[in-house]
Amino acid sequence: MDLYSRKIVGWAMSERIDTALTLDALQMALSNRTEIRKLIFHSFKMEGLYPDIPLTKNQARSIVFDYIEIFYNRQRRHSSLGYLSPWEFEQKGIPA
Repeated sequence: MDLYSRKIVGWAMSERIDTALTLDALQMALSNRTEIRKLIFHSFKMEGLYPDIPLTKNQARSIVFDYIEIFYNRQRRHSSLGYLSPWEFEQKGIPA
């Protein structure tokens, strides 16, 4: 998570919580940001995402992608950002 805009800039999925998973998420974050100053690295489990519906890996990945890239980064409003989404906040170019 970029602390400036609260945008999720790197994420990854795996069957294991291991170093490779962390490095995959870090690599995505580094490729999405040219300047790295204040990022939070955090892991979370989505085991209870849809407990009654068996999901394929592709279905699960699609759900996580939609949540992060469509909802969280572009639609979810944050009080710390003046009730803007991370995308809207970055578009306004408000200085840190």
